[in-house]
Amino acid sequence: MVVQTPIYFNFARDVMERQARERPDACALWCVDESGRNQRKFSFRQLAESFRRAAGLFHAMGIRRGDRVLTILPRIPQWWIAILGLTKLGAVPSPGTPFGTSEDIRYHPRGADALAITTDTVGAAKAEHFGGGRLLGVR
Repeated sequence: MVVQTPIYFNFARDVMERQARERPDACALWCVDESGRNQRKFSFRQLAESFRRAAGLFHAMGIRRGDRVLTILPRIPQWWIAILGLTKLGAVPSPGTPFGTSEDIRYHPRGADALAITTDTVGAAKAEHFGGGRLLGVR
């Protein structure tokens, strides 16, 4: 069987949104906290709705196709939503660790040529020196 490779592949659009159409109620993301007691499940439909909203928000904030965005969040559902939203938009997510120091965060955006940083309040405090770009907060 020969499969034609698409000229432009977008994981959020070509895989996740297809699954949301074909298997909307199937489990797409299952997050469990470190204690193992708290868990949250997202169906493909729920995850697709969330990352579409995130893509719209990023677009409204001026993020465009090809823009690099540093994403510094713990591996919580919002991390996945941000990464998929940026991917859908055609932006380039650059995952960063929330364990980095202010110095690490100072270096990473320059090295990645990041236009913006998506982070939480802890990351925002470390990235307050991020000049010329935008800090996009996640709650």
